[in-house]
Amino acid sequence: MPTINKKEDDMEGLWTAEFGTASGFINGGVVMLQAGRIFGGDSGYYYVGKYSMDGETLTGELGANHYYGPRTTAFGDSTATFTVELTGKLNTTSDQIDGVLVRQGIGQVHFRLTKRATLA
Repeated sequence: MPTINKKEDDMEGLWTAEFGTASGFINGGVVMLQAGRIFGGDSGYYYVGKYSMDGETLTGELGANHYYGPRTTAFGDSTATFTVELTGKLNTTSDQIDGVLVRQGIGQVHFRLTKRATLA
């Protein structure tokens, strides 16, 4: 697995994503981080957004749009389109980012990103 550091350029790559609660993850997908942008999806939603790094802290905003199958979000509802604010902390030892997605008026969901490949 590649080693990453705190520089934003080193964040660029393919990451797997897991979403859920403190007691366990219930959904997953993939995201690509590139030049401050986020692209990704899971079996029912695709994601587009932006991010920035400040030291080991990741912040950003992500829009999710339904495209296929049952409309069940990681938040437990069935909306077709929604936006979340994200905040996470980079763990350079494990090449992971752990944090929360916050959806106004709904609540928050834990997430974990694991880096799988760098952009060449």
